Amino acid sequence: MLSGAPVLRGARMPVDAIVDNLDDGVNIAEIAEQFEIPPDRIDGDSDLRQESPHSASSIAFVVLGSNIWPVVRDHGAAIAAKVDAATPGSYEFIEMPPPPKRHTDSG
Repeated sequence: MLSGAPVLRGARMPVDAIVDNLDDGVNIAEIAEQFEIPPDRIDGDSDLRQESPHSASSIAFVVLGSNIWPVVRDHGAAIAAKVDAATPGSYEFIEMPPPPKRHTDSG
């Protein structure tokens, strides 16, 4: 979050900027160059604009706070609820704390 606005993790790029730029016809490579971040940091299908007859504002974002399957699996009900409640143009972030670190006994 930056001043209350969601941003790409590890970057200061507001998520709204992605949607606004896509609405204006800017492709992901140009967005990445403009904000000086690698294109793969911008989640989504780079061909979305060409393949979809809908504008980017008709997309609902549900962002998971982890890509670690055991963590994601434990949040299945929350994910389903956010997806069911999503509306065009909405953005939801599901906080998922990392799993506890395993301690090894060096005994």
